[in-house]
Amino acid sequence: MRLVIESLKREHDRANFQSASGELDLYLRRYAMQDQKRRLSRCYALADADTRRVIGFYTLSVTGIRRDLLSALVSPSKLGKYDPLPTFLLGRLAVDQEFSGRGFGTLLLQNAILRAWGNEFSGLGLVVKAKDKAAMNFCLKNGFERLEGLTAFFSFALKQPVFSGMPPDSCKDRHSR
Repeated sequence: MRLVIESLKREHDRANFQSASGELDLYLRRYAMQDQKRRLSRCYALADADTRRVIGFYTLSVTGIRRDLLSALVSPSKLGKYDPLPTFLLGRLAVDQEFSGRGFGTLLLQNAILRAWGNEFSGLGLVVKAKDKAAMNFCLKNGFERLEGLTAFFSFALKQPVFSGMPPDSCKDRHSR
């Protein structure tokens, strides 16, 4: 199986995607393409390059985060005068249960970090508002710092993302605008 991570397209097979969250399954099937059309978020699919079956996905969008939440993590001299501070939001991430336990969740998370870090728009890092403690622990294990509650942050000022897995060209945006 040859895998690609690319912008979600109509030809991706999403019909039988089943993660541990019915809410995320419904989002992928029914709302992800709508959100892209409305420019609310971009959905990236990990898919079999030949069959187009979606194995996992994540969404990215832009957001802002309160300055006071980052002051303990990032030097004030690196924060500028903005409030809120520009960041990227990892809104959703899921892997089909058939493929769970194979490292695809980590691969998707790393790809999201690299994609946000390499984006032509500026942002201080990647914010995650985890849905539960397990999701928060997954983020913390992958280099995020806890901010408050179930909110975590990966700071580009503190870390330059370098990961193994999918080659760097898998982060190139392959959607047509």
